[in-house]
Amino acid sequence: MPKGLIDRFRTECIQEFRAAASQRYLDGVTLMSQSRRTAAIYLWGYAAEMTLKAAYFQAVGFPASQRIVNADLKSARNTATGWQIQFRNYHDLHCWGQLLVETHIRSPIMGHSRGGMGSQVLAHTKSLDQVWRETIRYHKNVAYPHEANRMLSGVDWLLTHSLDL
Repeated sequence: MPKGLIDRFRTECIQEFRAAASQRYLDGVTLMSQSRRTAAIYLWGYAAEMTLKAAYFQAVGFPASQRIVNADLKSARNTATGWQIQFRNYHDLHCWGQLLVETHIRSPIMGHSRGGMGSQVLAHTKSLDQVWRETIRYHKNVAYPHEANRMLSGVDWLLTHSLDL
């Protein structure tokens, strides 16, 4: 008998986050084409979250296949808190954006290779944060087209620039 879905999960790491982000993005595109805007936004939010987490853990030196565990997430939260970044929860897109940008700023060898990348990350994550929460799964609201388009635009930008974040 083949292994079940959960038994086929791979280790949570940068490369798995990036691969899953691409799949959830495409799932969202399919849902959007069927006018399932709220479901599309829901999946795109996770695509954005995984992209930002992958970029953050890469910025702090994790190899692409290194396992990311709860202690690593707690360490990221503690770093954010220490830098006066309000950390709502582990799904907070704007917080992950702020943490990523601040990590680059504080690293003497990092820094964004292209001018203005940090401000673009912050602008996109703030915009996404105005549309998405992981808790939308509990509500029957239907997203407006402009909300879905805002989410799509922001996630497109993050995925396009994911290796430069």
